[in-house]
Amino acid sequence: MSSESIDFSDPKIAKLIAEFWSGEAKHIAHKESVLWDPNHIQCYCGKFQPKDSLNIIDTGVIQVIDVTCKDCAELNKDKAIIVCCGCHVPVVWVDPHKEKNGFEFKKGKYYHTRACPTCDEGITSSTVLEQVLYCKKMGIPYASESKI
Repeated sequence: MSSESIDFSDPKIAKLIAEFWSGEAKHIAHKESVLWDPNHIQCYCGKFQPKDSLNIIDTGVIQVIDVTCKDCAELNKDKAIIVCCGCHVPVVWVDPHKEKNGFEFKKGKYYHTRACPTCDEGITSSTVLEQVLYCKKMGIPYASESKI
């Protein structure tokens, strides 16, 4: 069975994701990012852009502030996007691929992680929720090498 059999846009799956995070991990209070100023936000590449030009993206689970500039968005357009549920921003862009366990990262799709170094100081890795749910559904162990 492939990851295509799981519809992550289904409201039931979104609810399951929310329940998983609330039971699995402590709630992380949103900390104001050091990258914010009154009128601009800094992209990961270092470029500043006006806050009023930012897009809000609904992933089906959370709303995400797209902090990427036009150049970075173009560079990452063919990637899968991993977003942080703690600070509501994209944190990792990965090339589409299939993991050893069968889980597939697809172009343009959003995946969710509990926290990132911006909202949880000292964190060195985090799991991708959709992959954990996939492994549970398939009855296979979640491999720690799959952490981001």
